[in-house]
Amino acid sequence: MIMVEIDFMNPGDIDEVIEIEKESFSLPWSGKTFMSEISFPENVYIVARLRGKVVGYAGIRFYGRQGHITTIAVAPQWRGNQIGEQLLLALIEIAKEKKAKEVILEVRPSNRVAIGLYEKHGFKAVGIIPGYYVDNGEDAFLMRLKI
Repeated sequence: MIMVEIDFMNPGDIDEVIEIEKESFSLPWSGKTFMSEISFPENVYIVARLRGKVVGYAGIRFYGRQGHITTIAVAPQWRGNQIGEQLLLALIEIAKEKKAKEVILEVRPSNRVAIGLYEKHGFKAVGIIPGYYVDNGEDAFLMRLKI
């Protein structure tokens, strides 16, 4: 396990975040989208830094007492070092601080690594969203953690 520094995402992080985004997703968000996301007070976006470099990021949006994890990504060369787990745990702590009663997320059924991580920390699959992923029409598992 490599310990990283978890910090709030700021506009100066966006270029590094975009690089990871492009390496991680078939339909990456733009810098403009991230700038918009971090500007909303109900959203919290964080980064994982290793020796000052962004190696991962994650975001959560709050709707009343529900936290909705919008994204988690780790740079390919740093995957397998529990950085995603540290980001997930940080988001769960943020949700607890904001008095959320549950956290939800969507995940591809084909992403067994992510599903294993979420299940390890108490998330349960509570439904399927047909055709959720527009790049290939893959369904999504809706997962929930009661806190």
